[in-house]
Amino acid sequence: MEQEKKENIYILKKLIEKENFRKLKNYSLDNLLDFFNILDDKKVKHFFSKLPLKYKRDIINHSNIHLTTEIINILEEKTDNKIYRIIKKLDLDDIADILLEFNEDKRKNILEFFSRKKKSNLKNLLTYPEDTAGGRMTKDYFITNSAKSVGEVKEILKNTENIHSLLYIYVVDTNKNLEGVLSLHDLLLAKDSDIISDIMTENVISVDAYADQEEVANLIEKYDFFALPVINSHNKLIGMITSDDIIDVIREEELEDVYKAVGIEEEDIYTKNIFSVAKMRLPWLVTTFFGSMFSAFLLSIFKATLQEIVILTSFIPVITAMGGNIGTQTATIIVKGMALGFINFEKLKKTLLRELSVAFIMSIVVAAIISSIAVIWHGKYVLGIILGISMILGITASSFVGTVTPFLMKKFKIDPAIATGPFVTTANDAMGIVIYLSLATVFINSLG
Repeated sequence: MEQEKKENIYILKKLIEKENFRKLKNYSLDNLLDFFNILDDKKVKHFFSKLPLKYKRDIINHSNIHLTTEIINILEEKTDNKIYRIIKKLDLDDIADILLEFNEDKRKNILEFFSRKKKSNLKNLLTYPEDTAGGRMTKDYFITNSAKSVGEVKEILKNTENIHSLLYIYVVDTNKNLEGVLSLHDLLLAKDSDIISDIMTENVISVDAYADQEEVANLIEKYDFFALPVINSHNKLIGMITSDDIIDVIREEELEDVYKAVGIEEEDIYTKNIFSVAKMRLPWLVTTFFGSMFSAFLLSIFKATLQEIVILTSFIPVITAMGGNIGTQTATIIVKGMALGFINFEKLKKTLLRELSVAFIMSIVVAAIISSIAVIWHGKYVLGIILGISMILGITASSFVGTVTPFLMKKFKIDPAIATGPFVTTANDAMGIVIYLSLATVFINSLG
């Protein structure tokens, strides 16, 4: 598969260089994106400028953040008219996302090429934060009123342009207040004489324009919708957010959580210079460093015990590794559950009990294994008992920290994703060391 990908990239390079676009049709958009993703900035500019308008639109519409940013930088060097030709046929929400990458002056220049209505819609979209329903919604939706017949609505649809994103028909009153919804499927199956009010679904599930995009993703996933209507504080319909936009959101949120767990932002990795990236990542490294120094300090407290029974040191990496892994694993599960809406503060007690029970079962298994190894390896039954008890207490305590920390962070309005970072790992390392060496100190005479 990897070899085939390399061959496709090589062929695409030759085809674009020679401007052989007839044969280029034999390759998918994914092949084209793979090709552009491996190019440096200079080559992106060179090859992108050779492509026909259709391919440029497809690449801009489907490329990742890094590639889109590079292409936008290229577009800024071209005339406004060429930029307009490339972006004018995209969906409004996609155009808004692209405009956000430009500075204010450039954005105003580009907006001048749009009709008054489209310009107004774009300005409206740009007023909402990018990570909200309003920032993700499109203005390309279809509305009607409840008094119309099915036949009348069908006739209107026949004469409507740009209905490629038509998924649902939203029913509004004269003030654009959302009253109902029906799918295109329901409309086509209904009789022409039926009245919209008789076949529409009332009590429509909708989202506020300022709702977080993660909340929208949870609703679409929960109800298996293809789209959701977006309303303002007065229940007026102002847009629609589609499932394909939400797929992008889910991917972005997952990446964002991964990067936050290590204290960085994805776009910063690729766009800033090496010194800025180092400066951004250094605090997380320093946090880990001081956490490790604290663990070293704890070891120094038990210096006498370690000097007397040297074999204790050989198991310290195992104790800290198991505690750290369980804590991070638990925190990741909790953070993901929060993001998907499965876990909330009302379920804290139930969640904590469940995670502690799972951790206890796993700790029994691991304790039995490490105790057996200690007895076989060193012939000391007391060492096996100490390791077994330490493992049970350490894993259970680590699970407690991994469960509670995301809840505490959310309560204090800190992103819970950070809980999967060095804080949990460092805390669990310290607990594991204290439990293990405290038990060893108590039973030191039996170990000699």
